[in-house]
Amino acid sequence: VMMLVHLGMPEKAKLIRNAVLTTIEDGFRTADVYNSSENTTLVGTKQYADAIIERLGKNPKGLGTTDLVKPKAFE
Repeated sequence: VMMLVHLGMPEKAKLIRNAVLTTIEDGFRTADVYNSSENTTLVGTKQYADAIIERLGKNPKGLGTTDLVKPKAFE
């Protein structure tokens, strides 16, 4: 996401970021961040990527949806 912003493609970056945040809100987790005491679904990396792809174009409900901008240090 940060690379896309750096390359001047903030809308593409926002599309992916929002899909990732929506996937997190929907409870999908890979083993490195999975917590069995939470109401989440443990998935492998392929299933996680597939879940993100399915959510492209969707916006998260609770997690931030701020615009992505290139840091001033890189302008």
